[in-house]
Amino acid sequence: MASTFWVELYFRSLNPNNVFNQLTNYLLQYRQVSIPSVGTIRLVRQPAQLDVAAKIITPPHYRTEITSGDAVPEHQLAYLSASLEAEKHTVLDRLSAFGQNLQQQVKGDGFNWKGIGWIGLDN
Repeated sequence: MASTFWVELYFRSLNPNNVFNQLTNYLLQYRQVSIPSVGTIRLVRQPAQLDVAAKIITPPHYRTEITSGDAVPEHQLAYLSASLEAEKHTVLDRLSAFGQNLQQQVKGDGFNWKGIGWIGLDN
């Protein structure tokens, strides 16, 4: 939990428009977000499951998945630069700096992304 605090604090220090909220909005809307040094975080839909023996039905849900790759799509840069009112190269620099800091948390214990769930290599 403390790691989430530091991630949010870091994003808030970058821009008063709160980059972390914009990344969260983008991830929820497009189901994936690319962060340099970390990779692409995707929300993968899991279907409902039926356990007949235990008489349990679990509802559909989303799980997070991280794939490697440092390329940030042009659409994501355009979205973030418009919502943060910043130039694309500035947004990319901020994402790169954030990604380098976040990389250690993801490879270590992971972190709880508020509104999304647990992000780590052992999802």
